Amino acid sequence: MAVMAAGKKVLIVDDDPAICDVLRHTLKADDLTISTCETGREASALIRDGKFDLVLLDVGLPDMSGLDVLAQLGGTEGTKFIVVTADSTPETLTRAVRERAYDYVRKPFEPKQIRELVQSCLTARPMPP
Repeated sequence: MAVMAAGKKVLIVDDDPAICDVLRHTLKADDLTISTCETGREASALIRDGKFDLVLLDVGLPDMSGLDVLAQLGGTEGTKFIVVTADSTPETLTRAVRERAYDYVRKPFEPKQIRELVQSCLTARPMPP
């Protein structure tokens, strides 16, 4: 399964370095190019400047909501978003879907769950505009 996603570019956006490390470690065996950042502003700039196949986006960023980043950039051609959140209220999850998230993951998560979801996302057909 990992071979199908090899070479894809993934951006991990989380203000917790431990979460970034866990996600990087979980995905490193899949031959993905992984970048990380800690703020919404930095994520927005990186997404606009770089071509990412997938963004793992935390909702609770220090400078702005990850959902606001998603609202601004969710329609970026060729880029899918998976929302990572400890806030699993219906309002947050509904907004994530409305803003074109491919899926969402609740914290705490199992590394296997993330790996399977990332592989599924990266091998799925592009989302319609």
